[in-house]
Amino acid sequence: MLFKSENFKWRSSLFIYDIEKQCIIEWLLKDAQKLVIRRTDITKKMITVDYTDTNNIKRTVTIDYSTNKFVVLQQDALAASEKRKMGNGSGIVEIAEIAENYDTKDMVVAAEDGRDLGIKKPPFKPHYKKIKDSLFYFYDEDKSNYININKDSFYFTVSDVAIQYDSAIIYRKNNKYGLILNGNLQPNIYDSLFYFGNNFLAYVKDGNKLKCGTLFNNGNVNIPLMYDSIQGQMKEYTLEFAFRGLVLQITPKKDDYYGYKPKKNIYVKKVSDKILAFKDGKCGVINVVTNYVIPVQYDLIVDNATQYSLPRTSNYIILKNDNKYGITSLIWNKDAKGLKMTNTIEPVFTSLPLYYYKDYYGQKDFKLFALYSNTYEFIGYANEKGLIYAEKN
Repeated sequence: MLFKSENFKWRSSLFIYDIEKQCIIEWLLKDAQKLVIRRTDITKKMITVDYTDTNNIKRTVTIDYSTNKFVVLQQDALAASEKRKMGNGSGIVEIAEIAENYDTKDMVVAAEDGRDLGIKKPPFKPHYKKIKDSLFYFYDEDKSNYININKDSFYFTVSDVAIQYDSAIIYRKNNKYGLILNGNLQPNIYDSLFYFGNNFLAYVKDGNKLKCGTLFNNGNVNIPLMYDSIQGQMKEYTLEFAFRGLVLQITPKKDDYYGYKPKKNIYVKKVSDKILAFKDGKCGVINVVTNYVIPVQYDLIVDNATQYSLPRTSNYIILKNDNKYGITSLIWNKDAKGLKMTNTIEPVFTSLPLYYYKDYYGQKDFKLFALYSNTYEFIGYANEKGLIYAEKN
């Protein structure tokens, strides 16, 4: 049987799998980009596919099964009669003009016998393309219309994939950073710049200090550049196994990767819907539309990820101010059209409230909190006003 596979870097392969032996017996293609089926001929038992090889050259390959065995009949470069000199930097690179086979019309591929296969060609999308040491911006289907990004500016993309569909890309020139918007270099006025979800995290010098905020992907300011630092994700209180038992730690939010772990990119910062902003020693939470979800007035804001089982409740945020602790939860509010603080208890506890019993002993709305030290030593129980009922001897 003929199989197509795709890895986490969007690279495709075609291989023949022997069902009886339960193994791969032959690879027809490996590490191909943008692999699509262009034509299938059931009568002749042929499949034609287009793909881009590891040298960024677009090719076509026809696979024949008329002899009950998969055979590659042809593998030719597509439509590259005219060569152009493109790029500058470490050297001008000479590449072949590659036809992308895009069409803005809603066209459907037909089989040789006239049947409608219902395979629609995707519309053209403006994109950046990395070719060796140069970056180009193609803005329409005519491949002679492109912008050559000047190589004396170093550019940094989100991933190492050759084609980038992002409208904005970070560049650096003379140790200052800016954005390339739709192929055009914008002023490099930032001291640091990072990808921050769909936006950008920007730093500028204010005297001897760096101030930061965020930019929309069109370059306009989103969160004002007035904060000492910004974290895209809230840290967590977690219980970790140690030699002498469980230990309470503050840790970064763990990645939800299973098996595959993407290559680390220093120009990409992780981001969530709860952005932590720091100013003058205090912190708060801002969402992506710059609404203050938690005011910038606390010494510490940490997500409680200790994950106690019912009837104990522990899925809330822990607040700290003046060596006292409180709790809050961020719930979507349809009237405010955003996250809103609910079930908030301002810092009144002298120790960490790691969980509570709701409606304890049948008393409606009464919460009994379990207090622990930073070293995960049980301190006692208290009500929501911080009054301790039972304390460990």
